[in-house]
Amino acid sequence: MDILKSIVISLASGLLLTGCYQDFEPDLYEEPVVCLSALLKVGEPISVQVTHTWRYDQTPTNIVNADDVKIDNADVTLIVNGQEIEHLVYKAAAQYAGNYIVCEGDSVTINVSTSTYGNATASVEVPVTVPIDNISHVVLSANGEYILNKRIEAAIDFQMTFTDPAKTQNYYMAGLEREIYGPAGNVFWMSLDYNREPLFNEIFTPLEALMGDTGGYTMFTDRSIDGQSYPLTMATRLHYIVNTTDPNTEPNMLTFKLYSISKSYYDYLLSVYQVDDSFNGQLGDFGLSEQRHTYSNVSTGAGIVAACAIDSRAVNLTEIIQSATKQ
Repeated sequence: MDILKSIVISLASGLLLTGCYQDFEPDLYEEPVVCLSALLKVGEPISVQVTHTWRYDQTPTNIVNADDVKIDNADVTLIVNGQEIEHLVYKAAAQYAGNYIVCEGDSVTINVSTSTYGNATASVEVPVTVPIDNISHVVLSANGEYILNKRIEAAIDFQMTFTDPAKTQNYYMAGLEREIYGPAGNVFWMSLDYNREPLFNEIFTPLEALMGDTGGYTMFTDRSIDGQSYPLTMATRLHYIVNTTDPNTEPNMLTFKLYSISKSYYDYLLSVYQVDDSFNGQLGDFGLSEQRHTYSNVSTGAGIVAACAIDSRAVNLTEIIQSATKQ
């Protein structure tokens, strides 16, 4: 659907002030409530954002720094596996941070208490890392010569193989990151053909699949692959410009990522699709379908607390391009 500079749904920006708008009737005023947003990553310290909701007609002027809606005097308590661990400390831009390092399998609860906007709480189960077993590829086409300053257009199917843990309900997201400007070459354009991977299409209705207006989302479940080894197809199309033919130059790399994500994160991403891009969501924009709302697992209904564990593996793109263009 989109040509992406980085073919991965942004976790950081996606959770910034997520779900903090309030639906309202013109003659009805609603008191603002606490909005709690956090993405907990295995191996990283705790960080959460605490703001308050606002009416859509009072949109903050500084949405990036959250200065207009920040709550800087909240009591934010971290509970892990039933034990109170610490009170998070306010840093800046509505962010509270702690020292605890997130671990696989943690059961995390975050409690927020404020004097002005009331309280909020949210819980999340941290998933375990599912390793990438192998990255393989097939070059479908590579048009151009590996000569200084020449452009090569390539179509490459990568397969990211992993083994789904059996008898547990697992949720995933796939990511692919590129170096736009590298010593060996520039990958100034890259796209992903989402329709080539069936698991990327499981969220679409038959009508949406028939219309063909799908793509842009890489989250999926293990409903059809429980306990199996599965080769996930990442069908890429790219333009590569050769910066040097020196074999000793550091190559361009592609980094594949497999995110094991919490159910709350999957439900949030699914709701974003249903609100913004689904057929019914677009009808809802015109009042022709029931209005959908972004998912929240926070007690106030504002924000999202999610978790993920990430495995990654890099491949040498320069070497693949060189081999594909040899005469």
